[in-house]
Amino acid sequence: MKIEEEAWNAYPYTKTRYRCPFIERFVLEVETCYQADFGTQENIFNLKPQELEQRVVEYLDIVQSQPLPDQPAENPGSFHSNRTGRGPLQADWFEQVKKTARKETIMGAYKICRVEFRYLGMQSKCERFIHEIALRKTILRAHRQAWCWQDEYQGLTLADIRRLEDETQRELNRRMAQFQNQDGRLTINENNNETNENSSTTINEPLSTKHSRQTSVDN
Repeated sequence: MKIEEEAWNAYPYTKTRYRCPFIERFVLEVETCYQADFGTQENIFNLKPQELEQRVVEYLDIVQSQPLPDQPAENPGSFHSNRTGRGPLQADWFEQVKKTARKETIMGAYKICRVEFRYLGMQSKCERFIHEIALRKTILRAHRQAWCWQDEYQGLTLADIRRLEDETQRELNRRMAQFQNQDGRLTINENNNETNENSSTTINEPLSTKHSRQTSVDN
């Protein structure tokens, strides 16, 4: 199964969209806006009144929102930064930061997640699962990693970041080319197998007999 990703990065605003050609009526979009505040802006994405009524707001705390993982490299409750001296984060870290930190040292990540899975009988259940389980866990883990891996990017210059971006792009292109080559070989092999099967099944059958093969996946 192939997943198509489109991404727009215009900091402080980013947008990512995921589609699956096999599941035509499925779309997942995540918009993010980064602001130097404590998450106090009510409608940063300028949603319409109808959208505001449907919106569910949740504040994710990288320490409190979900049980902390056992891996020290992803546990803000045990991680200590050797470069900055930050951490470990206590259970009330957010309230303490609001009291003591300067506003310009804080970054809040506002996210709006939209999911469409327009299939009769499955829409509500699948969309709820994606919102409450898949997206929530993925976003929470990513922000925990961003905190726990800060020593890897502290002190990087803009030139360092551009170099990392170029390396990542080359690696992504290499993997995509490898995937496309494998996909092409798989398609050729499948076509060859289908030709052989057709030849063997039609030798002893009337020309008027037609065979149709259909592959389906039960979602």
